[in-house]
Amino acid sequence: MNLLKILIVEDQLITAMDIRETLEEAGHTITATARNYEEAMQSLKKQQPDLAITDIKVEDSAADGIVTAERLMAQHSMPNLFNGQFRIQNA
Repeated sequence: MNLLKILIVEDQLITAMDIRETLEEAGHTITATARNYEEAMQSLKKQQPDLAITDIKVEDSAADGIVTAERLMAQHSMPNLFNGQFRIQNA
């Protein structure tokens, strides 16, 4: 198994900690846990990950998770996985 360096972009601290713990137990390295667009871009300058896991809806951020992922990938070529909750509403 290839071990990866992973950036987590998640504004909910408990969710970020859970993702981080799960990935570290599997042997992966977490380059950073960013809570918003600005932190994600700063962390990319410090260490380039192999993969990013990005929350789709990032609160209190200059950009949502989709825009954040696009800008991260424009700076550094890497795959991105989106993490988010989808609610189905009855019509």
